[in-house]
Amino acid sequence: MELQSIIHYLDSHRDALWFSIGFGLLALEAGVFGFSSGMLLFTGLAALVTGLLITLGILSGAPTPAIALFAVTSLVLAALFWKWFRRLHHGPARPQAPVSDFVGLRFTLKQDVSLLENGVERYSGIDWRVLPDPSVGSRILPRGTQVEVSALDAGILYVRPLVP
Repeated sequence: MELQSIIHYLDSHRDALWFSIGFGLLALEAGVFGFSSGMLLFTGLAALVTGLLITLGILSGAPTPAIALFAVTSLVLAALFWKWFRRLHHGPARPQAPVSDFVGLRFTLKQDVSLLENGVERYSGIDWRVLPDPSVGSRILPRGTQVEVSALDAGILYVRPLVP
């Protein structure tokens, strides 16, 4: 097909023009930006709505009302869904605690452990610093105490005493 025949087709089928713009913007948003910006998402959906209203005969295919509807619909969709889109994009507001096989591990302390005095526990060939869990407070966990790993960080096991 020649470029002139494509232009003539889109001029006589304005709904197809808006559908092409809408799907093109959505494909660009998904393929290139990976739904990271959101602006092409809202404008692409607005173009599809404009094309649908032209197809249904609710809106004439004249450029001025179609462009006006496209602009208003883009703004309305962005205002309605921006908060939801950002929350979806950025994940939950509260960070999740890391899950590990180490949590729940039980062992006996080989030395006293407190906030000021780190212990060391060798596990899986690695020397881990041992600190009391924040729920223990400033209490000293004496040597020989049975403890359980409650959380961990890079090279640190947080432990709390087992209650007999």
